[in-house]
Amino acid sequence: MKKLKYILALMTVSILMMGCERSIDPGDWNILPEREIEDPQTPGDEEEGITFKVMSMNMALGTNAANFQPMLEYIKEYDPDLLLLRQVDSATTRANKIDRPQVVADSMGMYVFFKKNFDYQTGGFGNAVLSKFPIKETYARY
Repeated sequence: MKKLKYILALMTVSILMMGCERSIDPGDWNILPEREIEDPQTPGDEEEGITFKVMSMNMALGTNAANFQPMLEYIKEYDPDLLLLRQVDSATTRANKIDRPQVVADSMGMYVFFKKNFDYQTGGFGNAVLSKFPIKETYARY
């Protein structure tokens, strides 16, 4: 019985060591899949392409009023066609009662739909969708 336990322990250690031969850190972007990379098409090769830029930003990272302006400048620099703001304050005390989704929309010339998830301080906390194209219909659950 002792020999069986010893053999099982030895097999377990061997299997674990073989399994740890090569591990890849999920943050290591230098390791690429082995495949041939195609040459990208340049505009005008076949037909003119249309770009549609989408940006998603978690606004909870900048909950104080001092961080809002740098976030707004960052959004302006990217100039998205569709912008999704997650965890955004609208007219809350910590946002100096500024309707942040509306301010972003006004400064970017976009249409806005804000869905308040819950009341917070003097305003609301939720998510917003901003679009350079008219928003024809909205639906929010809850």
